Amino acid sequence: MKTFYKPNSSNTLRRSLLLFFIAFSPIIFAQTQGPEFKFDEENFDFGNIKQGDKISHDYVFTNSGNSPIFITEVKTECGCTVPDWPKQPILPGKSGVINVIFNSEGKTGVQEKEITILSNVTGSAKVLHLSGSVD
Repeated sequence: MKTFYKPNSSNTLRRSLLLFFIAFSPIIFAQTQGPEFKFDEENFDFGNIKQGDKISHDYVFTNSGNSPIFITEVKTECGCTVPDWPKQPILPGKSGVINVIFNSEGKTGVQEKEITILSNVTGSAKVLHLSGSVD
């Protein structure tokens, strides 16, 4: 006598739950996206400048996520690059500005600076770039 698989209520329930999670997981995960940066530009080339010139640049971003962005710190490689960032939360759909001032005093040649943003945005720290040449 051959035995055939007979579905029981336990297997039917498991299968139903699995299909439910597969069908609704995109909706569930879309709602738990969290905060997210969307920068107008992440790399800025200031071109050629004379030694001693100061360059100021605004990195404009929008919170394209669904919860507020809290920027805890913005780090630069040296004292020649000074950042200023919003201390208040950036709400979903709203924009903010990170201003960076580069002082070329004592610098010559090609300059490439990284600006690292520490925040509650998921993933690694966000890194912006500032570059150019000092004559």
